[in-house]
Amino acid sequence: MTDKLGKGAGQGPQRLIALLAFCCFLAPTISSAQVTGERRAPTVASYVVQRGDVLSVLIWGWPAPTEKLEGRFPIESDGRVYLPLIGAVEVAGQTTERVQAELRRRLAAEQQQAVIVIEPLFSVAVNGEVRQPSVYDFRPGQTVFDAISRAGGFTQDADRKQVLLVREGATETLAGETAGQLAGRLAQTPLQSGDRLQVSPRSRFPVMTLLGVLQTAIAAVTLYTVLK
Repeated sequence: MTDKLGKGAGQGPQRLIALLAFCCFLAPTISSAQVTGERRAPTVASYVVQRGDVLSVLIWGWPAPTEKLEGRFPIESDGRVYLPLIGAVEVAGQTTERVQAELRRRLAAEQQQAVIVIEPLFSVAVNGEVRQPSVYDFRPGQTVFDAISRAGGFTQDADRKQVLLVREGATETLAGETAGQLAGRLAQTPLQSGDRLQVSPRSRFPVMTLLGVLQTAIAAVTLYTVLK
């Protein structure tokens, strides 16, 4: 009888501790919101250039057939980009394809063989629990996953199951039940000009609270066993 009671008293707290530990393991997987559906990113050609963006311009064969002009030129608040030798060009609100065609038209009178390659770049801020928080330039088609990677990835203390996206004054939580699901969600979310990303620290269950719960549970089971 004593052996039976002693064995039961030993197993009770162990089972309770295991149950509490399992519940604590599951708790962090609960996320506040999820984004549904895959979003399509614009191509470089269809991207609509905006004020505040930067145009990366490369012109082969200008100002001479064996020379080239290259650089990054910001789009000013008036919607124009000011290029050396070409001058001011209205670009805001136009697709990259139309801007490229306009530059070709401007250069046609001077150099028929010039080859123009332009690429729009826009700024995105990545803050919080990433290794290198900063403002980075991205190309159309790149995703939130690319932004987190560019910032050095998550820190050790980062919440790896959700990322906060602030876009055009609205806030959205990109979430996944696991780190792998979150990575997939981030890879399906194209960046837009002016996006802000915030990675929060993961929530920590207070150690003293857990110890208090375990001690109370063990004491209750022990008292129950003794009285029984």
